[in-house]
Amino acid sequence: MATKLKVTYSDNRKVSILATPRAQVEAERRFRTTGGITEATRVEAGYFLAWASLHYTGQESAEFEAWLGTIAEVEEAPKDEADEQAVEPTPAVPTPTGLSS
Repeated sequence: MATKLKVTYSDNRKVSILATPRAQVEAERRFRTTGGITEATRVEAGYFLAWASLHYTGQESAEFEAWLGTIAEVEEAPKDEADEQAVEPTPAVPTPTGLSS
């Protein structure tokens, strides 16, 4: 259930972070008490999830409202090829050649 987020700050600095379990639960708790995540609160919930992930990992010290004034955009980052767990097909077993039966 890991979501990778990319935060672009107003100064064009970019930070990628995985949404932490603590941040995900905190976002659910915050928006559950305000009627849940609806179309009207979806944007705020996404920003909150990014902020909480940065905040709880020690990468952001500003409070949420102040942090909102420092960012330009938050988006879900595309999966890197390295993130995908590709399974290599099992190679064919070579057959012996030149054997007589």
